[in-house]
Amino acid sequence: MHTGVIQRLCRDWDISLQPQWLDIMNIRGAVFIYSITLYPYIYGVVKSFLENHSGNFIDTARVLGYKPIKLFLKVILPLIRIPLIGGFMLVMMEVVSDYGVIKYFNIQTVSSTIFNSWFGMGETGVS
Repeated sequence: MHTGVIQRLCRDWDISLQPQWLDIMNIRGAVFIYSITLYPYIYGVVKSFLENHSGNFIDTARVLGYKPIKLFLKVILPLIRIPLIGGFMLVMMEVVSDYGVIKYFNIQTVSSTIFNSWFGMGETGVS
């Protein structure tokens, strides 16, 4: 039986996990890997924008009595639309151009099909 740190820790704490819960060699695993590696694209852009451009708007909203949730929904969310879209565009371009994760997880996508066609000397496998 193959075990890892998580399985060993769960056994030590008498927690029973089914093996398929920890299997990441599927589309959910690829999404998880992309999420933990590509979040800085969005986080960095939005954080930089908020540090440089939003101080006056947030202070004005606080003086006007906005509660934190209303402040986020009415002031911050409209402010970060453009940097958020820019970060998402960077992530989408990175995911489309990435071949390593897709090849490792053996998931069929557009980029894997392009690379397979390229490596197959133009053979697409379609008759």
